Amino acid sequence: MTTKLFRLTSFTLGILMFLTFAVMVSVNAVSISPSSGSFAAGSTQTFTIVANPPATGYNAAAVNLTFGGMTVTGYTPPSGGEFVIPGCTGGTNFTSTQVCINIAATDDFVAGDSLGTVTVTVGSGTTASITKDSGTEYTGVGVSTVASTGSAGNYTITSSTSGGTTTNGGSVTVLPNTATNNSSSIGLVLAGLTFLSLGALSYVSIDAIRRG
Repeated sequence: MTTKLFRLTSFTLGILMFLTFAVMVSVNAVSISPSSGSFAAGSTQTFTIVANPPATGYNAAAVNLTFGGMTVTGYTPPSGGEFVIPGCTGGTNFTSTQVCINIAATDDFVAGDSLGTVTVTVGSGTTASITKDSGTEYTGVGVSTVASTGSAGNYTITSSTSGGTTTNGGSVTVLPNTATNNSSSIGLVLAGLTFLSLGALSYVSIDAIRRG
């Protein structure tokens, strides 16, 4: 009974760690910098869309972002020669509340690559947010599509300054980009493999003892 419980526990832990790794990759494959901070109402802010592909072979991405508590005023493509196709209704890169682009490059994306910058005007509420909508994903030749949806940024809005509109720096607390470090994900995979192996070895050992 104890042996069966050990095998079941090892197998379950291994599966859970693989699932955790998959979720981490999915959530963080596209990130926003800064992903948090405090902005003055009415100020102008600039955000960078940051690539963090799960592996090599990904050179195309669809990005669909919704901005809450802010008005989008512009999207600037990266300067590395990437090809950008507008994805918003009406054939534009952005609307007042969304950024929707399809971007491709001749070389694979690598962690930290810019997928463009977004300029916004901060609203008069108390909070603001950026969300990665359904359809935000990576793809490439010979690789599986990887989705990246969910919350990308949450911000606090403070009273507007006496000088009116401000830009990134003066009234903004910029925090580091929170893209996932792949080394921690690799650790989870290795740990998962270890637990799966333990479960398999225990099964083989018990069978061998019984037959002996």
